[in-house]
Amino acid sequence: MPRKPSSVVRRKRTILFAPQIKCLIPRNIHDRGHLDIDAATKRKVAKLFREIDRFESLGDDNFHEFWVRAPRGPIEAFGDYKDLRSCGEVESRKEFEDWWKSDFPNEEVWFLLQTAEYKGFRTIALNHRPVIEIDPREKHGEWLDLTDFVDWAVAAVRDCGKMVEAGTYGKLAETGVNLRLRTGTVARTDFWRVFPDTREDYFKDISEKEIDAFEKAVAEQGEDTYATPASRLDRMMANDFYRFCAAGYKANRYPGLKGKTLRKMYEAHADGRDEGLGEIDPDSPEAFDKWYHDRDRHGGHPWEVCRGGNSTHVSLYVRHDDKGYYLDVAGRSWGRSVETAKFFLALKRKGLPVVVSDAKELLARFRGTNRIGIVPENVFPRYCESWFPGERIIDFMNLPWEQEDREKLIPFVVWQPLGTDRLKLVRKSARRVPSSFRRTLSVRSFRSARTGAD
Repeated sequence: MPRKPSSVVRRKRTILFAPQIKCLIPRNIHDRGHLDIDAATKRKVAKLFREIDRFESLGDDNFHEFWVRAPRGPIEAFGDYKDLRSCGEVESRKEFEDWWKSDFPNEEVWFLLQTAEYKGFRTIALNHRPVIEIDPREKHGEWLDLTDFVDWAVAAVRDCGKMVEAGTYGKLAETGVNLRLRTGTVARTDFWRVFPDTREDYFKDISEKEIDAFEKAVAEQGEDTYATPASRLDRMMANDFYRFCAAGYKANRYPGLKGKTLRKMYEAHADGRDEGLGEIDPDSPEAFDKWYHDRDRHGGHPWEVCRGGNSTHVSLYVRHDDKGYYLDVAGRSWGRSVETAKFFLALKRKGLPVVVSDAKELLARFRGTNRIGIVPENVFPRYCESWFPGERIIDFMNLPWEQEDREKLIPFVVWQPLGTDRLKLVRKSARRVPSSFRRTLSVRSFRSARTGAD
């Protein structure tokens, strides 16, 4: 167990190098960072925020963002060769050195430093992951010494100020920031050109004839994002809904359908939280109508008819307006979009009033005319629409992990600006009161504001 701060002998300041700094970045996207920092580190954090206030805030909660740099340093900053060899991580000195240079190929390493504060709450993040969080509402132990890290951050922010004053900040960051930390887009056709096996795998369960039929149906649906079909169903029953689901399951050749009733098919493949749909009279329009309009039911997923994760399921929504009932198929994730299209076409062939959500985007994916959004490492590639203002991007990825694959793809990527032009010095260095405190900032909202992550 660590000793209490009173018994800790404060060591001299240590200069941190890039490998040691990178080790402080949490690997888990839901990690809140270090909460149990000691009093000395908190004082250093206060000093950092005073230094940061020399720059104009970039938004609510005194949000700031800096591209900062650190030296790679000697190989000893990367790890201990004897320890790594003894535990089987490397077998030779050469392998150790190759690993070091692979992870840190350049003498200088750039990081994205982000900070925000609200009524005593403070957070410091590196590369989109929180490293330190101070929350006055919560009590934590005070034993972790991160003064060396905060000292580096203070020096790095001052370094940014010097680069801004010299007019070199943007150019140096543009050439120095690792592309794995950048945001951009790549055309689907180029992605398939580089990785043809992904195209082959994607289309293995759908024919060109089906894609043509989908394109025709999308054209009939129209350009309106919230398009509705021309006709409606006058009434709906639970068994109607189960029958519609069965048509989609059969079109996708789901296993285990033979010999099952309509309801059993639904129960085999749906989410399971049906909000009591299975308890009503399956052949009563009145019962379905009463259940459908019952505002007290909540918490279930009755329309999640092909279960999956938050972003990887297929839904068959039953919609209702003053004209009657209609259907809406939704499932835009890369791995489920073929199922979505086939489900939609199966219902269209039955002459049912049905639309498909994200119709144009799904068709563009099938035709290879859309673009894929590339988000920085440490950003989970889901729900990243906000990273691409003015564009309609529904597919997201990080740059490939393997260097060979990255080098193949990078020439086709269109990169967004780093935003270095937003970093501006202000004359006074005294503490300023942020102009707008519109929400209570949490680590989740801080991350969501930047990444769009859930």
